[in-house]
Amino acid sequence: MIAPFFLLRLTADDQEIDRIAWGFAGYFALLWFVVLYGLIRPERIDWLVLLRVALVTAVVGTALAIFLESRMAPDDSNFVKMVVGVGLPEELAKALGVYLFLFRARRVFSSRSYIFAGAVSGLAFGAAEAVGYTQKYADLAEYLWPSSYTALITWRLLTDSLLHALMAAICAYFLGLAARYPASRWPLIISGLGLAALLHGAYDALSSGWLGTVVAAVIVFIFAGYVRTGDQITQRLDVSALGEASRR
Repeated sequence: MIAPFFLLRLTADDQEIDRIAWGFAGYFALLWFVVLYGLIRPERIDWLVLLRVALVTAVVGTALAIFLESRMAPDDSNFVKMVVGVGLPEELAKALGVYLFLFRARRVFSSRSYIFAGAVSGLAFGAAEAVGYTQKYADLAEYLWPSSYTALITWRLLTDSLLHALMAAICAYFLGLAARYPASRWPLIISGLGLAALLHGAYDALSSGWLGTVVAAVIVFIFAGYVRTGDQITQRLDVSALGEASRR
């Protein structure tokens, strides 16, 4: 609760917006971390694993996304290009840490652990992206109304990490299924990446209007659905897999 006051004092004399943006992007990401932890309630997971996921995403994942997007030339007026040129690279970048530290691990993690690890990856990516956009908005400040500039920065810092967390969590759920059912590994991985990229591209393409709000609501409901029913889906798939094995 006192963190914003410390951030205010620490950055009061800053002439550049960089440290301010990092401070508040990290603060909002931490708030969403606490909220998502309470909603997902993952099994006990090593905090070092989560830290590795976050660091790989923030450093390697963001660099990978920037590299891929620069090669794909996304166009916000073209829905397909937004899905393929923005949604897919960024969801792939956020899935990297989850793949390295959970999917390839020797232990078996629950569905909720994959969902939470994906959310952590998304929070790290979203915070880094929000800082980048804040710096861009600062460069354009003289061309914007003060109210528009403030609103753009505030909502970007507040919502960017959350939306990225929800989409990454959806993708990570499918990674968890792929780890549990190796015979269907690639269809499940592709389905998770494809769904997250589709939602991501749709939001980016429509975010300037009310349809973007509708897509954001859909993302929230899909995430909540997997959190609520993910374990049940896994249990049913386990029963189905055992049934097929017994028939053989």
